[in-house]
Amino acid sequence: MARLSSKLRSVVAKDGDEVIGRGVMHFCPACQEAHIFWIERPKGGPTWTWNGSVDKPTVNPSILLFTTHDDDGNKLPEGTRRTLCHYFLHDGVVAFCGDCPHELAGQNVPLPDIPDSYGGGEG
Repeated sequence: MARLSSKLRSVVAKDGDEVIGRGVMHFCPACQEAHIFWIERPKGGPTWTWNGSVDKPTVNPSILLFTTHDDDGNKLPEGTRRTLCHYFLHDGVVAFCGDCPHELAGQNVPLPDIPDSYGGGEG
C-alpha cells in the first residue's frame, strides 16, 4: 500500500504473483474504517472511474457497500444482505445517500485524512 496523499492510498490485489486489481483506499468518516474503490480489475468485478486527483477525488458511479451480517456480527440468512454504506465522492466531499444506516445519512462531509494506523508510507 503506497501513500498517494493524506487522504488516499493505492491498493494492489494479487493472486499469488498475479495482479488481479488496482484500487484506491480512503477513510469513511461514517463507518470509521477504510473503503476501497477499484479502478482496474483484470479478472472482472465492479470498477469506478476516478479523476486522478489525490486531494479532491471524484469517483463515479456512487460507492455502495453491502454486508451479510447484522449489527451484532451475526450472519444474515443465506442470500440476504443489507446496505453498509452508500455515498458519492465528488471534488473531495463525501455525499452520503439517504439509504445509509448511519448518522451521516443525507449529509455532505469533507473526505478526511486516513489515520496513521492504516500505514502506507511514502512511495
